[in-house]
Amino acid sequence: MTLGPELVLAESISSDAEVLIVGLTPGDDGPTVAGDAPAAEAITAAVRALGAKGKPDEVTKIPAPDGIGVASVVAVGLGADPSAEQIRKSAGSAVRALNGTSVAATTLSALDLAAAAEGAYLGAYRFTEFKAKSAPTEPPLRRVELLGADDAAALQRSAAIAEAVATARTFVNTPPSHLFPAEFASRAQALGEAAGLTVEVLDETALEAGGYGGILGVGKGSSRLPRLVRLSYTGGGPKVALVGKGITFDTGGISIKPAQNMENMTSDMGGAAAV
Repeated sequence: MTLGPELVLAESISSDAEVLIVGLTPGDDGPTVAGDAPAAEAITAAVRALGAKGKPDEVTKIPAPDGIGVASVVAVGLGADPSAEQIRKSAGSAVRALNGTSVAATTLSALDLAAAAEGAYLGAYRFTEFKAKSAPTEPPLRRVELLGADDAAALQRSAAIAEAVATARTFVNTPPSHLFPAEFASRAQALGEAAGLTVEVLDETALEAGGYGGILGVGKGSSRLPRLVRLSYTGGGPKVALVGKGITFDTGGISIKPAQNMENMTSDMGGAAAV
C-alpha cells in the first residue's frame, strides 16, 4: 500500500501538474496570496470574489487563470501570522481537497519547506487496505512539486518523518484481527531491519525464561500469544530508551466496560507504533 505521494523540489510547474496550491493570508481588503505565486493578482481577485477570508485551513477552489499551466488552483487559508505548524496543517487541508488529482504543485514550500512537505504527504494518506474492491476509488495523489525551495537535505528529512508518521497510522488503523501480536512483531522486525537496526523478538518461551510475568499474564486473556520486540541502534551520543505500549486490543476487564467507544481500543498499541 502506498503511504503517500512522491515529494520533489521543482523550479517551475511541470506539464503533468493539474492543480496549484497557494496560501492565503487575511487583510483589511480581503485575503492575499502569500509568497511568490504565478498570477497572484488574478488568484487574489478570484478568491475575494468568492468570499474567501484567508482563515486557517479554509479551502477555496477556482479555475486557474490563463498562463499558469494547470487546470485549477486550490487556495488555503494560513491565518494572519502563520507558524510552521499552521503551514503544515494548511498543506494537509489543501491536499485532502484534491480527490482525483494525480500531480499537484504548491508554493507553500517557499514559506516553509519542511512544513509544506510533511503536511502534503500526511494530507494525502489514505488507509484503503480493507476497502471493498467493488467500491469506487479515486486515484491517489502521486506527486507533489514543491516550488521555491532548494534544500534537498531538508526535504529528505521531512519525507522520512512523514513516512514514519504514516507507518504508525497504518499500524493503528489495521484491525486487531489482522494485527495481532505475532503479526505486529513481524512487521516491526521488517521495518527495524530495513533501517539497519538490531532486532530481537521474544516469543512466549523466551518471555517465560526471561521472567516477563506481567506480559505473559496479560497475554493469557487471548488466544494470540504475546511478543516483545527489542530494537537496538549502536551509535555515538547519550543512550536513549524508547518504550511503547503494544497491546493490540483492550485486555483490561473488557467484560465490565461499557461498549461505547470500545472500538477506539484498537489504538491501544499506538505507543509501540510510534516507536
